[in-house]
Amino acid sequence: MPFKKIVPLFIILSILFSARIVRAADNAAYEKVDALIREEKFDEAEEALKKIIAADKNDAVALTALGDIYLRHGDKKKALKYISKAAGQEPVYPPSRFYLGKVYFMMGDFDNAVEEFESFRTIMKSAQPEAEEKAIYVKNLHYISGIYMNIKRYDEAYSAMSEILQMSPADQTAFYNMGIYFYVYKHDRAQAYKNFSKAAAIDANNGIGRHARYAIEFIRANPDSRVEPDFSFLDS
Repeated sequence: MPFKKIVPLFIILSILFSARIVRAADNAAYEKVDALIREEKFDEAEEALKKIIAADKNDAVALTALGDIYLRHGDKKKALKYISKAAGQEPVYPPSRFYLGKVYFMMGDFDNAVEEFESFRTIMKSAQPEAEEKAIYVKNLHYISGIYMNIKRYDEAYSAMSEILQMSPADQTAFYNMGIYFYVYKHDRAQAYKNFSKAAAIDANNGIGRHARYAIEFIRANPDSRVEPDFSFLDS
């Protein structure tokens, strides 16, 4: 593989944002869980979620959040159980699809992971998210595109990165990662160079800019495309 293994930063969708999609009214119980998760008090969050589920066993928000906590603890089977149930109860609830994709990826079931991530994208496109939610969605698309590159689903990776740039036209990370896509998969050095240059033009001196400048110099110094570069696919 001509680029480093991806270690993506998982960007959690806010529990409050998720609850807003499913329910119109704010709920103090979700606010409490959200605060506990943000403070990384996962055992307390787990108990609070179990109380919510005891009152409503089909609560998709609580089921998804509880599944995520089990995933953090490394219990993929329990995570799959609860998140799958959430997806069954609320098929158009975005976080359950996103988390389900993550669980399947971690279990090595890449086909189902892609299916769930694509369901998540379809739902989000029709949801018309507000500005803050759109920023969260862009970060999640970075995560998804990283997964796709890692499992060599290059067409889907390109689609996700293109969607990022449609919503965030000056996204430096997306331009840099597009450069990797064109170099690694399409073997199109000209397009790779163009995208790396766009990334460097946004800010040549930050971390992404330095990566982009390295890629540009590598292409200039190595006209032989058989030379494998040390390009790193980046998180957002």
